[in-house]
Amino acid sequence: MRKEVTILIPSYNSGNYLREAIESVFNQTYPYWKMIIVDDSSTDHSLFHAADLLQDPRITLIKNEKNGGQSIAQNIGLQNITTEFFLQLDSDDWLPENTVELLMDTAESVPEDVALIIGDVVEVTEMRSRKRYRFVSNKWSNIHQDKYELLGANYIPWPKFYRTSSVKKMGGWAVNDPFEGRHAEDLRMFLRLIEEYRFYYIPETILYYRIHSSNSTHQKDVYKEAVEWIVRDALKRWGNEYEPVFKTIRGGWRVIKKLIPIEREE
Repeated sequence: MRKEVTILIPSYNSGNYLREAIESVFNQTYPYWKMIIVDDSSTDHSLFHAADLLQDPRITLIKNEKNGGQSIAQNIGLQNITTEFFLQLDSDDWLPENTVELLMDTAESVPEDVALIIGDVVEVTEMRSRKRYRFVSNKWSNIHQDKYELLGANYIPWPKFYRTSSVKKMGGWAVNDPFEGRHAEDLRMFLRLIEEYRFYYIPETILYYRIHSSNSTHQKDVYKEAVEWIVRDALKRWGNEYEPVFKTIRGGWRVIKKLIPIEREE
Protein backbone atom coordinates (compact mmCIF):
# COMPACT_ATOMS: atom_id res chain seq x y z
CA MET A 1 0.00 0.00 0.00
CA ARG A 2 1.30 3.44 -0.88
CA LYS A 3 1.82 6.25 1.61
CA GLU A 4 -0.97 8.49 2.82
CA VAL A 5 -0.86 12.21 2.15
CA THR A 6 -2.71 15.09 3.82
CA ILE A 7 -4.60 17.87 2.07
CA LEU A 8 -4.70 20.98 4.26
CA ILE A 9 -7.44 23.49 3.42
CA PRO A 10 -7.67 26.75 5.38
CA SER A 11 -11.05 28.33 4.73
CA TYR A 12 -12.70 31.66 5.46
CA ASN A 13 -16.00 32.74 3.89
CA SER A 14 -15.37 30.61 0.80
CA GLY A 15 -18.99 30.12 -0.21
CA ASN A 16 -19.51 27.43 -2.86
CA TYR A 17 -15.80 27.45 -3.68
CA LEU A 18 -15.03 25.28 -0.65
CA ARG A 19 -17.25 22.53 -1.99
CA GLU A 20 -15.48 22.64 -5.36
CA ALA A 21 -12.08 22.41 -3.67
CA ILE A 22 -13.16 19.38 -1.63
CA GLU A 23 -14.76 17.68 -4.63
CA SER A 24 -11.52 18.07 -6.59
CA VAL A 25 -9.76 16.06 -3.86
CA PHE A 26 -12.50 13.41 -3.92
CA ASN A 27 -11.91 13.07 -7.68
CA GLN A 28 -8.17 12.37 -7.34
CA THR A 29 -6.72 9.28 -9.00
CA TYR A 30 -4.57 8.81 -5.88
CA PRO A 31 -6.90 7.34 -3.21
CA TYR A 32 -4.65 7.40 -0.13
CA TRP A 33 -5.38 10.84 1.20
CA LYS A 34 -6.91 12.46 4.23
CA MET A 35 -8.02 16.04 4.61
CA ILE A 36 -7.85 18.68 7.32
CA ILE A 37 -10.10 21.70 6.90
CA VAL A 38 -9.57 24.64 9.24
CA ASP A 39 -12.56 26.96 9.15
CA ASP A 40 -11.26 30.33 10.35
CA SER A 41 -14.50 31.49 11.98
CA SER A 42 -16.43 31.93 8.72
CA THR A 43 -19.58 34.03 8.79
CA ASP A 44 -21.05 32.74 5.52
CA HIS A 45 -22.62 29.41 4.57
CA SER A 46 -19.53 27.73 3.12
CA LEU A 47 -19.65 24.80 5.57
CA PHE A 48 -23.37 24.37 4.95
CA HIS A 49 -22.79 24.12 1.19
CA ALA A 50 -20.31 21.29 1.79
CA ALA A 51 -22.11 19.63 4.71
CA ASP A 52 -22.64 16.25 3.02
CA LEU A 53 -19.00 16.01 1.94
CA LEU A 54 -17.78 16.84 5.44
CA GLN A 55 -19.33 13.59 6.72
CA ASP A 56 -16.58 11.62 4.97
CA PRO A 57 -14.41 9.93 7.66
CA ARG A 58 -11.24 10.98 5.85
CA ILE A 59 -12.00 14.63 6.67
CA THR A 60 -11.14 16.36 9.94
CA LEU A 61 -12.93 19.68 10.38
CA ILE A 62 -11.49 22.20 12.83
CA LYS A 63 -13.49 25.34 13.64
CA ASN A 64 -11.65 28.36 15.00
CA GLU A 65 -13.62 30.34 17.56
CA LYS A 66 -12.25 33.61 16.21
CA ASN A 67 -10.65 34.64 12.95
CA GLY A 68 -6.86 34.43 13.17
CA GLY A 69 -5.84 34.72 9.54
CA GLN A 70 -4.23 32.38 7.03
CA SER A 71 -1.02 31.55 8.90
CA ILE A 72 -2.69 30.85 12.24
CA ALA A 73 -5.30 28.65 10.54
CA GLN A 74 -2.57 26.71 8.72
CA ASN A 75 -0.52 26.32 11.90
CA ILE A 76 -3.53 24.80 13.66
CA GLY A 77 -3.89 22.36 10.79
CA LEU A 78 -0.15 21.62 10.79
CA GLN A 79 -0.34 20.44 14.40
CA ASN A 80 -2.67 17.66 13.24
CA ILE A 81 -0.66 16.46 10.22
CA THR A 82 1.07 13.10 10.68
CA THR A 83 1.87 12.23 7.05
CA GLU A 84 5.32 12.75 5.53
CA PHE A 85 4.00 15.22 2.95
CA PHE A 86 1.01 17.51 2.72
CA LEU A 87 -0.57 19.71 0.08
CA GLN A 88 -1.82 23.13 1.15
CA LEU A 89 -4.87 23.93 -0.98
CA ASP A 90 -6.64 27.29 -0.77
CA SER A 91 -10.39 26.88 -0.40
CA ASP A 92 -11.16 28.79 -3.60
CA ASP A 93 -8.78 26.78 -5.82
CA TRP A 94 -9.07 23.25 -7.15
CA LEU A 95 -6.95 20.37 -8.44
CA PRO A 96 -6.73 18.46 -11.72
CA GLU A 97 -7.60 14.79 -11.14
CA ASN A 98 -3.99 13.54 -11.30
CA THR A 99 -2.36 16.20 -9.10
CA VAL A 100 -1.85 14.16 -5.94
CA GLU A 101 -0.63 11.12 -7.88
CA LEU A 102 1.95 13.20 -9.73
CA LEU A 103 3.14 14.80 -6.51
CA MET A 104 3.38 11.54 -4.59
CA ASP A 105 5.19 9.81 -7.47
CA THR A 106 7.72 12.64 -7.38
CA ALA A 107 7.96 12.65 -3.58
CA GLU A 108 9.08 9.02 -3.60
CA SER A 109 12.20 9.86 -5.61
CA VAL A 110 13.38 13.27 -4.37
CA PRO A 111 16.23 13.55 -1.82
CA GLU A 112 15.66 14.49 1.81
CA ASP A 113 16.77 18.09 1.31
CA VAL A 114 13.76 18.80 -0.91
CA ALA A 115 11.18 20.54 1.27
CA LEU A 116 8.75 21.66 -1.43
CA ILE A 117 7.47 20.22 -4.70
CA ILE A 118 5.80 22.54 -7.21
CA GLY A 119 4.46 22.51 -10.74
CA ASP A 120 2.62 24.62 -13.27
CA VAL A 121 -0.66 26.45 -12.76
CA VAL A 122 -3.67 27.56 -14.74
CA GLU A 123 -5.02 30.92 -13.58
CA VAL A 124 -8.79 31.10 -13.88
CA THR A 125 -10.10 34.66 -13.81
CA GLU A 126 -13.83 34.93 -13.19
CA MET A 127 -15.48 37.78 -15.08
CA ARG A 128 -19.21 37.86 -14.48
CA SER A 129 -20.66 34.99 -16.54
CA ARG A 130 -17.41 33.79 -18.15
CA LYS A 131 -13.94 32.62 -17.21
CA ARG A 132 -10.53 33.40 -18.67
CA TYR A 133 -7.79 30.77 -18.48
CA ARG A 134 -4.06 31.52 -18.51
CA PHE A 135 -1.25 28.98 -18.22
CA VAL A 136 1.57 29.97 -15.84
CA SER A 137 4.82 28.01 -15.67
CA ASN A 138 6.95 27.91 -12.52
CA LYS A 139 9.86 26.40 -14.44
CA TRP A 140 13.17 26.66 -12.58
CA SER A 141 16.29 24.55 -12.38
CA ASN A 142 16.15 21.67 -9.92
CA ILE A 143 19.92 21.97 -9.50
CA HIS A 144 20.79 25.68 -9.50
CA GLN A 145 18.65 27.45 -6.89
CA ASP A 146 20.48 30.51 -5.64
CA LYS A 147 18.27 32.30 -3.12
CA TYR A 148 19.22 35.77 -4.32
CA GLU A 149 18.38 34.89 -7.92
CA LEU A 150 15.04 33.48 -6.82
CA LEU A 151 14.33 36.59 -4.81
CA GLY A 152 15.30 38.93 -7.65
CA ALA A 153 13.13 36.93 -10.06
CA ASN A 154 10.13 37.52 -7.76
CA TYR A 155 9.63 33.77 -7.69
CA ILE A 156 6.58 32.53 -5.79
CA PRO A 157 6.01 28.77 -6.11
CA TRP A 158 2.63 27.17 -6.87
CA PRO A 159 1.13 24.97 -5.60
CA LYS A 160 2.53 24.18 -2.15
CA PHE A 161 3.32 20.51 -1.59
CA TYR A 162 5.47 20.42 1.53
CA ARG A 163 7.63 17.94 3.40
CA THR A 164 5.92 18.07 6.79
CA SER A 165 9.08 17.80 8.89
CA SER A 166 10.66 20.79 7.10
CA VAL A 167 7.69 23.06 7.74
CA LYS A 168 7.51 21.95 11.36
CA LYS A 169 11.24 22.64 11.73
CA MET A 170 10.49 26.22 10.60
CA GLY A 171 7.96 26.42 13.42
CA GLY A 172 5.14 26.60 10.89
CA TRP A 173 4.07 29.88 9.28
CA ALA A 174 5.49 32.92 11.03
CA VAL A 175 3.06 35.46 12.49
CA ASN A 176 5.56 37.94 13.97
CA ASP A 177 5.22 40.42 11.11
CA PRO A 178 3.12 43.61 11.19
CA PHE A 179 0.34 41.75 9.36
CA GLU A 180 0.24 38.72 11.70
CA GLY A 181 0.81 36.29 8.83
CA ARG A 182 -2.36 37.26 7.02
CA HIS A 183 -0.75 38.30 3.72
CA ALA A 184 1.91 36.73 1.46
CA GLU A 185 2.53 33.99 4.02
CA ASP A 186 3.47 31.58 1.21
CA LEU A 187 6.25 33.92 0.06
CA ARG A 188 7.63 34.22 3.58
CA MET A 189 7.59 30.44 4.08
CA PHE A 190 9.37 29.95 0.75
CA LEU A 191 12.10 32.46 1.58
CA ARG A 192 12.65 30.74 4.93
CA LEU A 193 12.74 27.24 3.46
CA ILE A 194 15.29 28.01 0.73
CA GLU A 195 17.79 29.03 3.39
CA GLU A 196 18.15 25.35 4.33
CA TYR A 197 16.36 23.28 1.69
CA ARG A 198 15.69 22.93 -2.01
CA PHE A 199 12.48 22.70 -3.98
CA TYR A 200 11.68 20.44 -6.92
CA TYR A 201 9.79 21.51 -10.04
CA ILE A 202 7.74 19.15 -12.22
CA PRO A 203 6.53 20.34 -15.65
CA GLU A 204 2.88 19.47 -15.11
CA THR A 205 -0.26 21.53 -14.50
CA ILE A 206 -1.25 20.63 -10.95
CA LEU A 207 -3.43 23.53 -9.79
CA TYR A 208 -6.29 25.70 -10.95
CA TYR A 209 -5.80 29.09 -9.25
CA ARG A 210 -9.02 31.07 -9.11
CA ILE A 211 -8.93 34.87 -9.37
CA HIS A 212 -12.13 36.51 -8.20
CA SER A 213 -13.34 39.66 -6.49
CA SER A 214 -12.89 38.27 -2.96
CA ASN A 215 -9.23 37.18 -3.27
CA SER A 216 -7.17 38.49 -0.35
CA THR A 217 -4.52 39.57 -2.87
CA HIS A 218 -6.94 42.23 -4.13
CA GLN A 219 -6.08 44.20 -0.98
CA LYS A 220 -3.24 45.61 -3.03
CA ASP A 221 -2.01 48.33 -0.67
CA VAL A 222 -1.59 46.10 2.37
CA TYR A 223 -0.32 43.25 0.18
CA LYS A 224 2.39 45.50 -1.27
CA GLU A 225 3.44 46.51 2.23
CA ALA A 226 3.57 42.87 3.30
CA VAL A 227 5.73 41.86 0.32
CA GLU A 228 8.20 44.67 0.98
CA TRP A 229 8.41 43.78 4.66
CA ILE A 230 8.94 40.07 3.90
CA VAL A 231 11.67 40.77 1.34
CA ARG A 232 13.55 43.12 3.66
CA ASP A 233 13.21 40.63 6.50
CA ALA A 234 14.71 37.86 4.34
CA LEU A 235 17.62 40.03 3.20
CA LYS A 236 18.38 40.96 6.79
CA ARG A 237 18.43 37.28 7.78
CA TRP A 238 20.70 36.48 4.87
CA GLY A 239 23.41 38.87 6.02
CA ASN A 240 22.08 42.30 5.05
CA GLU A 241 24.19 42.41 1.89
CA TYR A 242 21.65 44.00 -0.47
CA GLU A 243 19.11 46.82 -0.49
CA PRO A 244 15.97 46.06 -2.55
CA VAL A 245 14.50 48.50 -5.05
CA PHE A 246 10.81 47.87 -5.75
CA LYS A 247 8.48 48.71 -8.60
CA THR A 248 4.76 48.36 -9.23
CA ILE A 249 3.78 46.36 -12.29
CA ARG A 250 0.56 45.86 -14.20
CA GLY A 251 -2.27 44.81 -11.94
CA GLY A 252 -0.85 46.72 -9.00
CA TRP A 253 1.61 44.03 -7.91
CA ARG A 254 4.73 45.06 -6.01
CA VAL A 255 7.90 43.32 -7.18
CA ILE A 256 11.65 43.69 -6.86
CA LYS A 257 13.23 45.77 -9.62
CA LYS A 258 16.80 45.09 -8.53
CA LEU A 259 19.04 44.35 -5.57
CA ILE A 260 21.78 46.90 -4.84
CA PRO A 261 24.86 45.72 -2.91
CA ILE A 262 25.31 47.55 0.38
CA GLU A 263 28.73 49.17 0.59
CA ARG A 264 30.56 48.58 3.86
CA GLU A 265 33.00 50.96 5.43
CA GLU A 266 36.42 49.36 5.90
